[in-house]
Amino acid sequence: MPKPDNQEQLESLGLELEPSWDRVVAPEAAIWELLQTEVNILRHLKTIIE
Repeated sequence: MPKPDNQEQLESLGLELEPSWDRVVAPEAAIWELLQTEVNILRHLKTIIE
């Protein structure tokens, strides 16, 4: 467990990084959601064709 003063530094660093982390993760999350949507569409098409 870090010392209390180190813990405060880590927490403040985490808060500073949070907005930039969202910018990194958000595009990947959007791409993943698009891929899942495409897979669902393909599943529906397969069901229709069968």
